[in-house]
Amino acid sequence: MWGLHVKRRWRKWKTSRALIPKPLPERRRALSVNRPDSGMGDLGKLPYEIRHMIYVYVLGHQIIHIDNSEYLPNRLGHTRCSQISQFHHHRHDEFDKSGNGKMALLKTCHAIYIEAIGLLYTTNTFALYGQTRQIEAFLYFCASIRPWRLASITDLQLSYVEILDGDLQFSSCWNRLWDEIATGMTGLEHLTLRLSLASKLPLSLDEVWVKPMLQVRGVKMLDFRLHGIRGQWTKDYESEMCSFQKSLGEQMCAERGTPRPRETEKPTGRHIR
Repeated sequence: MWGLHVKRRWRKWKTSRALIPKPLPERRRALSVNRPDSGMGDLGKLPYEIRHMIYVYVLGHQIIHIDNSEYLPNRLGHTRCSQISQFHHHRHDEFDKSGNGKMALLKTCHAIYIEAIGLLYTTNTFALYGQTRQIEAFLYFCASIRPWRLASITDLQLSYVEILDGDLQFSSCWNRLWDEIATGMTGLEHLTLRLSLASKLPLSLDEVWVKPMLQVRGVKMLDFRLHGIRGQWTKDYESEMCSFQKSLGEQMCAERGTPRPRETEKPTGRHIR
């Protein structure tokens, strides 16, 4: 009997021992799988996380001005702007003609292009000095890139100046511009808008120049300002402008699909700086 009891205990212990998982062998590995045979050269030997940091350092965190110029007839031009501390109305007399510089990284091989091209749109600020010719160039830029690249743009700066006979005139390009922003740039998070005026503009959400802007929804930060001749505006107009900025901010920073509230509702002014 004693031998049978010991035998049963032995089988029970052996069975329970077999159910215990064995510890995994210890091994050291990189942050991610490198790609030494991808054509990247020594860059492919680095983990992807390190390569990603390099791509952002080279391609990202810059202001890219989009324009067409006399130096590039019938072609788009761009300039990587160094004035990143404060956004204001300015333009560049010369544009990057060669297309080299930091953008040359994307031309080294197909593998680097696939990994880095998305960062060009998600980590940079695209800027437009907006007269009719420049707006047409920006619309051409939107039509020339793939839709998912356009939708990945997160930061946009617009500076619109169109003064004719002392009044601000908005052409059909103004409507097309906001149609493209509302329908194409669905990932837009930060929007900076400057309007330079020679005279007062009527400030109401029902105005013709405002209605195209109200198509945009889902912006997290809206920085909207009107600039005019110094000393031209009265305190009442400046107070009316502040109220208008708050109303416009509530509209454009609302969630996508939110219906337009009545203009008589009191704005709270969130997301405006």
